[in-house]
Amino acid sequence: MQGFMRWMERLAQQRHVRAIGRGVTATLPIIILGSYASASVALLQTLVTLGLIPADVGLAYSRRLAVAPNLSMAAMGLALSFSVAYYLARGYGMKESKAGFSSAVAYLMLILITIGISKGFAADYAVLLSGSPVVAIIVALVSVEVQRLWEREGWKGIGF
Repeated sequence: MQGFMRWMERLAQQRHVRAIGRGVTATLPIIILGSYASASVALLQTLVTLGLIPADVGLAYSRRLAVAPNLSMAAMGLALSFSVAYYLARGYGMKESKAGFSSAVAYLMLILITIGISKGFAADYAVLLSGSPVVAIIVALVSVEVQRLWEREGWKGIGF
């Protein structure tokens, strides 16, 4: 058990793990708001099921309210991509905002290309929903590591 605990302590000190933890913590307000929106949709559907409000009224309002949880997931993906890259860049001593914005743009490009290929480039707000938090974290980590490699090698090109 002691060996496992030492290994976990070393893992907790790893900068990528710390950046992911801080990034997820930064997105907690978005997650909480999305949870409240999801709970309100579920409550409305329950009231319709119990017959406390008419079905047509409940359906109309639940469609309107269902947009909020979806948009909160989209905002969470963007915020997670930005914040994980921000904190990882801080751990490396790089420019935080540059890394965050680059990661958010890379996340948007990846999601738009993925949806464009699968749906014939018919994009709406649902485009952002296809990206999971795991995809946002991976994009952030890769984005910062590519920027770090670019700066370390001294390559010239597009820069901020």
